[in-house]
Amino acid sequence: MIHKLTLEPSGCPGGSSNQLSRLKMTSRTYSFVFLCSFLAVGLLPGCHKNKGNPDYRVVKGKVTWDGSLVEGATVNFFPLDNVGVPAVGFTDAEGNYALTATDSLEGGTGTKPGKYRVTVKKLSEAVDQNTADLESGKITQEEFVKRQYANPQPVAKPKDLLPAGYADPAKSPLEVTVEDVKTNMIDLELKSQ
Repeated sequence: MIHKLTLEPSGCPGGSSNQLSRLKMTSRTYSFVFLCSFLAVGLLPGCHKNKGNPDYRVVKGKVTWDGSLVEGATVNFFPLDNVGVPAVGFTDAEGNYALTATDSLEGGTGTKPGKYRVTVKKLSEAVDQNTADLESGKITQEEFVKRQYANPQPVAKPKDLLPAGYADPAKSPLEVTVEDVKTNMIDLELKSQ
């Protein structure tokens, strides 16, 4: 079904039916106008995607703990001066991370040059005791179902799997400087405390 809207020129100052013809717009016309407007705004330079801030420098590196690669950790850079921008990265299976500024939409953009306090956190999965027993093989699937109905367990709070202190911005011993160069390779070595 197509709805029609008719706008009359009567009541327009200086307008007459001879000067202005009737304007008939269908819902299809409205949709077309809306689509064209949406596309025009979306295609304007810089409106739809962050192409990277020219003041940012790429920051990447490797996280190790007593020489072993750290997979699945969150790396945060907190500025120690008024120049830097907070940034976050995540380690892959080889312990590699690449920072993304918290004000950026595009991954791997890095951050501004400056001094930063770094935190590294790796959390355990949040599971209840029944699930932990099932996954470790201590109980069968049937026993798991019986336990869940008879005595559901609360989900345990995730625990930080890395040494204490590295996750707290006030206590972390990691301080780095992001230099004003295209790419900063900053490896983070965590030590057992």
